[in-house]
Amino acid sequence: MTSNMRKVRCYAERIGPQWQAFCVDLNLAVQADTLPEVKAKLGAMMHSYIKLAKEQNDPQHQRDMLYRAAPLSIQLRYWYVRGRIFLDSIRKHSDEDKFEVIPARQLGYC
Repeated sequence: MTSNMRKVRCYAERIGPQWQAFCVDLNLAVQADTLPEVKAKLGAMMHSYIKLAKEQNDPQHQRDMLYRAAPLSIQLRYWYVRGRIFLDSIRKHSDEDKFEVIPARQLGYC
């Protein structure tokens, strides 16, 4: 990973008929009808947001934009989703139709 690269935590979950995806480390969220759509939307949003942050002339404002953690409730939900996926993998039972942790590389950032 180069000095310009940074891993960010993202996850998606199906709530009712829609998928919601969150970038925990940038406090971004999107929703869509399918998992591939929500991943694509979150990737596009992250790309636009990071581009905008890098265009800022004030280093403090840029830093504030790039290190903007989600509220604690979203961070805890991320760890809950990670835990559920881990436990489901051990039990050979899967809620893959309900949860997914999205590696940043799938969104084009690692």
